[in-house]
Amino acid sequence: MVAMPDNNDQALLSVEQMYAADSAAIASNQPDIAAGSAVAEQVIKRWPKRSVAVLCGPGNNGGDGLVAARLLAAEGWPVRVALLDGKSALTGDAAVNGKRWRGETVALDQEVLDGDGLIIDALFGAGLSRPLEGAARRVIETINHLRLDCLAVDVPSGVDGDSGEVLGGDDGVAPKSVATVTFF
Repeated sequence: MVAMPDNNDQALLSVEQMYAADSAAIASNQPDIAAGSAVAEQVIKRWPKRSVAVLCGPGNNGGDGLVAARLLAAEGWPVRVALLDGKSALTGDAAVNGKRWRGETVALDQEVLDGDGLIIDALFGAGLSRPLEGAARRVIETINHLRLDCLAVDVPSGVDGDSGEVLGGDDGVAPKSVATVTFF
């Protein structure tokens, strides 16, 4: 068992502690929509209604993004979901929530950013251990180049969850997020 911080109101968890917290939430049957609900709530609080591109990876972060997409669409926000590797690559909560999403789904590509005023980065979470590459890297570079508003889920994709450093050093990339929504 991983030791948790005593003061949970101000906790900063390591990646290992976050995995333990996630496992505890799953074991206690916490709803899988709580994190995505928090993301949607922050979007609604922070921005006026506008189009949103939700960038989803194949794991739990992608699942949180898909929940946020569904909740925002239900509130009348124009939402488009971009999947890194397509629906067949989704696992766990991402696969479950991918089946629940009824809106537009496109491949992750720079074109998904056209006309979208807000980006939700739900590509990778704190457990990512390698620099971004391929389509994910190109899209994140474009977000930064265009200075698009970006809300990160858990941690901006490309950032080491323990050190806070961009993976890959000076050659690495992560979105310059306006805000990050994280959960414990």
